[in-house]
Amino acid sequence: MFHLLKILNGRTGVPEPSRIALTSAATVKYGTPVIISGGALTKMSASSTALPTHLVLADSEGKEILATPIFPEMVFEVPLGAAATTLVEGKEYLVASDGLSLSATAADSSKRGAKLVSANGAKAAGDTVTVRFAN
Repeated sequence: MFHLLKILNGRTGVPEPSRIALTSAATVKYGTPVIISGGALTKMSASSTALPTHLVLADSEGKEILATPIFPEMVFEVPLGAAATTLVEGKEYLVASDGLSLSATAADSSKRGAKLVSANGAKAAGDTVTVRFAN
């Protein structure tokens, strides 16, 4: 799961939650980055072509979720979904298919993921790294 660590240049590291109505029911877990557009929710995954717009703040099933907007200044901690030996800080990596971890696969020109801020010495699956969602 993506956990908000801090907001760069912010006084507090606390997000502003809001309840968002959806056009169709969705099941999402806490800490999932999602793309919400026109009331439709899409979970961030390895096939995403856009950056996430929101982070889910509570497990939810139905037509309403509790979430916060994602800004480029937000720094998140997330576990690796697989072992990674050559993570490069500043490079963008795909979000794993579960939407709750980071893969070790670098994003290509058509896919979007999370930009690695610090590998924190992570090598094995489950080790945590810090990332941002930014251009």
